[in-house]
Amino acid sequence: MVMPYSDKYKPRVVDVADGCTAFDDPVTGETFILDVFQALDMTGDLQDPSLLCPNQLRANGLIVDDVPKHLCHNRKSTHSIYIPEMKLRISLELQGVMSGFQAWLPTQTEIETCVHVELTAQEAWDPSSDELGQQERIQETRMSNVAGTVSTLFPDRKSEISAVLSSVSSTLVDDDFVCGMEQSVRITSAVASSTVRTKLRHSTMEPMELSRRWGIGLSTAQKTLRVTTQKGLRTAVHPLHRR
Repeated sequence: MVMPYSDKYKPRVVDVADGCTAFDDPVTGETFILDVFQALDMTGDLQDPSLLCPNQLRANGLIVDDVPKHLCHNRKSTHSIYIPEMKLRISLELQGVMSGFQAWLPTQTEIETCVHVELTAQEAWDPSSDELGQQERIQETRMSNVAGTVSTLFPDRKSEISAVLSSVSSTLVDDDFVCGMEQSVRITSAVASSTVRTKLRHSTMEPMELSRRWGIGLSTAQKTLRVTTQKGLRTAVHPLHRR
């Protein structure tokens, strides 16, 4: 019995069937027969494309990475289905928001001669079973216990690796290195003076410009201009020639 997501539709009886499809490895060119067990038989509805349940594949030991590469937060997505036993990777493509791959109906000869790969297990699959939820809670408990053990053994360190690196040099541990840098920082101020060059024989220096060049206040710049001759300094290397 298949239950719809909306109450507007009535439940319907759908047979559970086994099937297969053909896939070409783009790297080697070899054709594989992908076997799918415990699937819903939607042939009467001409379902196109065929749909796979990612968790059903994962439960069979396959690695399903259905996160698009451009949406992956750590940029490590392979966007593929990987079969470790066969060392076979099926790259996924996007059509809208759906990830999928190209496959076709195999011939009888291909079914008899090509290598078969089981995408799903032959054992009964119940998507409404609470077993998956129980396994998830068990794994969460295990991970929590491991994290607590590490925290107890190394209360002041993030990991055993950090402890080893810290024993060699504090600069090898990020937190210790940053802390040391912060403690050794000394802030000083410096003003860079610049040489004023001009082709004019008389200065047209303004207080604002002098303030910027010398790094002094505007009031100081105004006083400086009032008490200086501003004749400038001209130098030349002998001998001089008039032309």
